[in-house]
Amino acid sequence: VPPSVTISSYYSLGLSWSFSGQMLSQLGLKRAQLSAADADVTGARMALRSAVVTQYLAVLEAEDKVGLTQAQEQRADEALRLAQALYRVGQKPALDVRQADVQKGQADVALLQAQQAVTVEKLRLFQQLGVPAPDDPSVVSLSDTLPVVEPSWNLRDLLTEAEAHNPDLHALEARHTAAVWYERAVKSQWLPTFTLQAGWAGY
Repeated sequence: VPPSVTISSYYSLGLSWSFSGQMLSQLGLKRAQLSAADADVTGARMALRSAVVTQYLAVLEAEDKVGLTQAQEQRADEALRLAQALYRVGQKPALDVRQADVQKGQADVALLQAQQAVTVEKLRLFQQLGVPAPDDPSVVSLSDTLPVVEPSWNLRDLLTEAEAHNPDLHALEARHTAAVWYERAVKSQWLPTFTLQAGWAGY
C-alpha cells in the first residue's frame, strides 16, 4: 500500500474593537490639557517679554540719572572753585568754602552711586535674558530707539483686547475646560463598555 500524503493549511483573521464613555472623554480631556499648556507657554513668553522690556527701560533710566548727576557734580565743582576764589580775595568766609566742599563730595558720591546703579541694572537685564553677562558690563551700550507717542486708548477697547488676547485668561479658560472634561471622564466610568468583534477563518 503506498503511503498517504496529507497537505493542510489554516487561515484566521480577527478584529476586536472596544470603546467606552471614559475612552471618548479622555480625548477631550487631553485636548483641553494641551490647550491649557499652550496658553501657559504663551503667557510665560509674554511675561518674559514684558520683564525684558521693563528692565531695558530701567537701564536707560539709570543711564539718564548718570547724566543728571554728572551735571550736578559739575555745578558743585564750579561752586567750590568759585567759593575758594572769593575766599582768597576776602569776599567769602571759610565756612562757605567748607559747605561747598561738602556739597562737592556729596555730588561725587551720588555720581558713583548712579554709575554703579547702571552696572546693576545691566546685570539684571542679562539675568532676565538668561545669558551670561560680560566681565565688564560697561562695554554694553543700549540704543534708545523707542518712539514716544501719545496713546489713544479707551477703557472699552482695552477690556475687549484683554478678553480676546490675554494669555492668562486663555490659560484659565483652558483649565476650566480641562476640569469639565475630567469630570466627564470620571462620570463615564459608570457607563457600559461596548465591544465589536469580527473574524474570518478558513481551513
